[in-house]
Amino acid sequence: ESRQSLGIELWAPEWLNASAEFSTINDKTFFAMADSSVRPFQYDGQVSFFKIQGHREFRVGKFALNNTLLYQNVLEGNQVLKLPDLVTRNSLYYSDYFFIRALFLQSLFTLNY
Repeated sequence: ESRQSLGIELWAPEWLNASAEFSTINDKTFFAMADSSVRPFQYDGQVSFFKIQGHREFRVGKFALNNTLLYQNVLEGNQVLKLPDLVTRNSLYYSDYFFIRALFLQSLFTLNY
């Protein structure tokens, strides 16, 4: 299996951190059902896909909301590479020091879709 990627990243912490990537994979190995058992196979064609990701964190006092949004699409070879179109990760967390800065506590809730 060989992989080639071309990507770009934009880091603007006050606005949005974003990235875009286009990748191709040759000779992809995958698993599939054959004769009522799972066996490895090798795809002879080329698998190509792209992804666009955005990340932003919002802070208010000791609370923060961290958001990541990922869009990905398989252009060729979608029978061997199954990817969800949209993935999100959202975390709400509280951070603070306790016991004269001897303990740093960070408690969070995360939602993944």
